[in-house]
Amino acid sequence: MTNRVSTEILSNGAVRYGIYNADGTLNRYEYIKAEDEPTEVGTELNKANLLDDTTAELYGLDDTEGKEKTPNRAFAEAQNIFKSVPKIAKVGDIVHSARADFLALVASDGSKPFIEANGQLLSVTQVPELAEVMSSVSPTTFAQTSFTSGYADAICKAQNGKYYAVSYGGVFESEDMYTWNQVKTTAEISNMQAKDIISMSDGTIVMCGNNGIITTYDYFTSIIKSPHTIYGYCLLEDNDGNLLVGTNSSGIKYSTDKGMTFATAFSPSNGTFKRIVKYGSGYMAVCDETLIGTWYGTNSITWSWINQNSAYAFSDVVVIGDYLYAVGDTNGQLASICKGTVNDANNPTSISWLSLGNNNNYYMTHISASNDGTFYISSKGGYGSYIYYSGGYASVAEIGSNQMGKAFIDDEKYVFWGGEYNISNCGIFIGSPQIELPNYYTLLTGKHYIKVKEY
Repeated sequence: MTNRVSTEILSNGAVRYGIYNADGTLNRYEYIKAEDEPTEVGTELNKANLLDDTTAELYGLDDTEGKEKTPNRAFAEAQNIFKSVPKIAKVGDIVHSARADFLALVASDGSKPFIEANGQLLSVTQVPELAEVMSSVSPTTFAQTSFTSGYADAICKAQNGKYYAVSYGGVFESEDMYTWNQVKTTAEISNMQAKDIISMSDGTIVMCGNNGIITTYDYFTSIIKSPHTIYGYCLLEDNDGNLLVGTNSSGIKYSTDKGMTFATAFSPSNGTFKRIVKYGSGYMAVCDETLIGTWYGTNSITWSWINQNSAYAFSDVVVIGDYLYAVGDTNGQLASICKGTVNDANNPTSISWLSLGNNNNYYMTHISASNDGTFYISSKGGYGSYIYYSGGYASVAEIGSNQMGKAFIDDEKYVFWGGEYNISNCGIFIGSPQIELPNYYTLLTGKHYIKVKEY
């Protein structure tokens, strides 16, 4: 659509008109302009007000044949668009329809383009396109993988993209998180009862347990057994690429050669260092038994005892934001979830612990956190249960029983548990992150549907 462009127009806006005789011959010209002094000028009949280019493009009009930029063509295209709303809706858009033929596009399992927006939870594997545009929530149910060889005490993701798990049955490898294959038997790892495994920044994988340290530089094609027989309980790569090892009764060790030789940061008489984490500019470690409390390292070799509280025997700790969250038991009786406020994040001198909750007969063994602050707690005891503790730190939901291993959370928030699940099953269990669909009530005779995939 274009505006009329006159070549005969006066400076005051008067436009030339022709006065014609009855035989069609031109008599004279006259210039005419409205001089009616209106109380309301009204909307001008021009391209800007009727159909400008920007609006025409929204309807797909481009002045090619059949796509002329005219109001009439725009009205026609609007009707076509209305009929094809389900097709042009983007993934994540919600469509309201009562049409019978629309139901052919709907499936409750995400296999078709639309699903009813009824508040249900779907695995991201069911609706991967929707998962890319919506935030996911943490899993609340877990499925057993092919790994069934006892407790998997620790899992790591290596730089080759594969996952490695250690258990009393050896070392296991997986590419898809569901199918696990044994790469080393128990005998091949010196009958080690493995406690932890990490993938370091240079690709080296290190594991520890009751029979020392094992290192592999080629993803378990070959392994190197450390000559030291320290009982390694937990591992951490420090800020300089060195290896820190929390031990059972031998303090904290550090190694500059991936576990072949060790130096002692300090060596108390006994006690088990259950976890070492990075905190502030240094490191934080928790210990149970006679060295109950929290230790802080300004570097890998300088450590100090900054908190002693006989009420809390901590077994694991994570850092979420500016706080520490630790689990363990209280005087050997009540399991505790504690939140620690450190008075100086760079070089703390004390920690004030607040107990967030107690559960009789549950000894809480591990805590793992995802990037969004949601954390998971595993426990064992009289009733044996693992507990999902929400990111809001206010609600607790049990989602299994007799879970004892430490969780591993990958970049996409898949959660792996190694241990015992539902009392009778051992192995590795995986929880897929989920999408929580919006919940819209039925409106008149139609329902709301959310688009989950292109078609």
